[in-house]
Amino acid sequence: MPGGGKGLGAVICPFFQLRLAGLLVLTLAFPGAHASDRIITLAPHLTDMMLDLQGHSKLVGVSRFSKLPEDYASIPVVGDAFQLNVERILELKPDLILAWQGGAPRTVAKLEKLGFRIKFLGGDGLEAIATNYVAVGDAIDHNRLGRRLATHFTKALKRLNQQYQRTTRKRVFMQIAEEQLFTVNDTHFMGQAISICGGENIFAKVPVQIPVVSLESVLAAAPDIIVLVRSAGEASQWGARWLEYLPKTRVVYVDADLLSRPSRRILEGIEALCRVVHYEG
Repeated sequence: MPGGGKGLGAVICPFFQLRLAGLLVLTLAFPGAHASDRIITLAPHLTDMMLDLQGHSKLVGVSRFSKLPEDYASIPVVGDAFQLNVERILELKPDLILAWQGGAPRTVAKLEKLGFRIKFLGGDGLEAIATNYVAVGDAIDHNRLGRRLATHFTKALKRLNQQYQRTTRKRVFMQIAEEQLFTVNDTHFMGQAISICGGENIFAKVPVQIPVVSLESVLAAAPDIIVLVRSAGEASQWGARWLEYLPKTRVVYVDADLLSRPSRRILEGIEALCRVVHYEG
């Protein structure tokens, strides 16, 4: 998440780097495709999915910001949403690359031309997470586990939604970057998380999925709660600033590592969001 004085790529949590890189949805058919034993993931949440699907031993490369168990910490990093190390990928000789829509599209196109088998996964909402577990499970021949995890995810979301829809609705502004006021609308999975928690996103209906909004528009809306999404342990200049601008508004924090990754990890992030939104202490 954000840090003072850094460029845009450094101040937005990892998933949003992927979304801002552009959009592309494509699955490349690879002649003579076979069971995949050497896999590279090009997004942190796809690494999460591989781990959840017990695909640890198949990973030969991952993207920056991936969270790996200690036993697998030596797996090479091949890049991030903005730049991939094509030479390193060539050295690793993957037989399958899992990519997120829009992640470093020019470099991924180069990998396609080099003949790599690439599976792109997409979808903007929470429901796509379950779909992607099935897709990744199928891609690595862990079909049953993929479907089981998808079902568990869908049921967990339903339980959270039922739990918090009975509460008083709070008007919420979610800030996902430090240097500019980036937020999300209700087509984005993080915007949908606000709804699951019984909140009302003040920018739910803006036409841009991840817009930059003005300070004046937030002040005019005077939300009940401002949620700052940031990495654990990172300071934010906005906490004190919002309290000065909007003394009646409650300012809370949610760990970006939990809420910004569209994998099962986000269930913990949504629970954390719901708790801080409805905390009455």
